[in-house]
Order: sequence, then structure tokens, then C-alpha cells
Amino acid sequence: MSRAFFALWPDEALRARLRAGLPARLEGAGGRALEPLDWHVTLRFLGAIDAAQLAALRAQADAVRGPPIELRFESIEYWAQARLLALVAPLEVPRAALALAQALERLARAAGLGAEERPLRPHITLVRGVRAVPGPGVIGRLADVQASAFILRASEFHLAESIVPEPPGTSTRRYRALQSWPLRA
Repeated sequence: MSRAFFALWPDEALRARLRAGLPARLEGAGGRALEPLDWHVTLRFLGAIDAAQLAALRAQADAVRGPPIELRFESIEYWAQARLLALVAPLEVPRAALALAQALERLARAAGLGAEERPLRPHITLVRGVRAVPGPGVIGRLADVQASAFILRASEFHLAESIVPEPPGTSTRRYRALQSWPLRA
């Protein structure tokens, strides 16, 4: 069994801008910061799937088409129920991202997985297990950041899985991409 999901991954340039622009904001929140290589936008969480479902999803994803996606992240939010800090895109999700998420939802249902309960809310989880409610210097709009600094331009989408380090504690990475598919205009 594999815990899998479809996602968009920021390129190295965006990860570098995030590393440069966010660390001071995240101090004092406590918790466990995710490794920059693990930063991603989940399009469809699949959960625990077996090898047959994984193979079916890979085969069906070959038929998914869509244009490249651009997501602009405008704020950092504290999500109390999940105890995380996330870099969040506006509530109005770009049409291309919605269409891709809907196509991936159809694939998941065809593979026998249940319906996704939550609407797509593009975000990048930065810190998990936040121990203290962050102050206004940490959360809020990113008005002081150059407007183009936090834009994810995706030309492909990925099927990824959670990594279970063996032996436990040997890896700081949490996720890895298994396969990618291009997005073309």
C-alpha cells in the first residue's frame, strides 16, 4: 500500500525565492518545517492505494490534458485544526487548475477511490505541528513581497507518494514524485 496524491511541484527558482522570503516569518511558530523539496500543491489526495490502483491511475493519467497552470500565492495562513502554516493562493482558483483537479477526481473515482470531500484550495504547507498561534508578523497577506515572487508556474503534474523512511528517522524527506505528465496549451 502506498499513500499517494496528485500534485504540482514548485521549480527550483520558486523554492529559492520561498527559502529567501519566508524563514524570518516562520520563526516562533514552532512545529516541523517541511523540506523545500517537499513543498507541493496537492490537486487530489488519493490516500492508501494498492499496486493495482496505482497502475490504473498511472495508465489513465496518460490521457489527461490541460494547459500550464499559474498559481499566485498571496498570504500565509495558520490552519488551527490541522496545526499548520500554509502559503495560500486566493480563493478564486484559476480555471486550468480547477479543470485539472476535476479530471484527476474522475480518475480517482474510476479507480474505485471515494469522492474528495474538500474543494480545491491551492496551498503549500510550510510547517506542520505548529505549537503556538502565530502572530500577525507571520500570518497575513504578503503585501511586502514583490508581486511576482511567489508564483508557481506548472508545466507538468505529478503522481507522488509519502515516503516511509527505513529505518525510521533516516530521512527528512516526506514525499517523492513517482511519475509526471506534461501540461500543454
